[in-house]
Amino acid sequence: NTSGVALVSISDVIDSLMVIKKLIYEQNRLDFSTLLAALAADFEGYEEVARMIARVPKFGSGEEEPITMGRDIMDYCYDYYTAQENYRGGKYQPGYYSNSYHVGFGMLSGALPSGRKKGKSFTPGLSPAPGASDNMLDNMHAVASLDRFKMPLNLSFNIKLVPHPGDSHARTLDIFSGYVQSYFELGGMQWQCNMI
Repeated sequence: NTSGVALVSISDVIDSLMVIKKLIYEQNRLDFSTLLAALAADFEGYEEVARMIARVPKFGSGEEEPITMGRDIMDYCYDYYTAQENYRGGKYQPGYYSNSYHVGFGMLSGALPSGRKKGKSFTPGLSPAPGASDNMLDNMHAVASLDRFKMPLNLSFNIKLVPHPGDSHARTLDIFSGYVQSYFELGGMQWQCNMI
């Protein structure tokens, strides 16, 4: 009797709220009117604002504060949705996956406080935004640190691995299997990988 919602691009929400928290409330380096003007201009003419935003820790960067923000958001969503009754008497359940909606929704959306530009794709599922960290382990740790029991409708963590041109097939498989094993040892639940 359950029903569910697919919550698209939580890392865009986490990263946007981190920018507001850090730059507006904690550091007082930015105000809402300037941020709104930068978003309306798609950051054109607001390059310094974009540089400040780029320095704020993002989800998947290896920093703990964005993970804590993600947990708080997921707790809120879980409590809100599971409190709603559907027409069959069951409960709504949140899931974090996008089925490519992140592309279409991104095309229709303006710039975000996270630094994402107008019309660009949102992040898929639970995946950290590109550039959050150059270290795959940081991304894996962030996603695996979230409470999978607060995602009863499923989750999606998308990874793209590009083997080094000098690595042998055996070395590539060894690295790949090491990543998979590490992710699940960290407490991760689902992994969707594309090999390029």
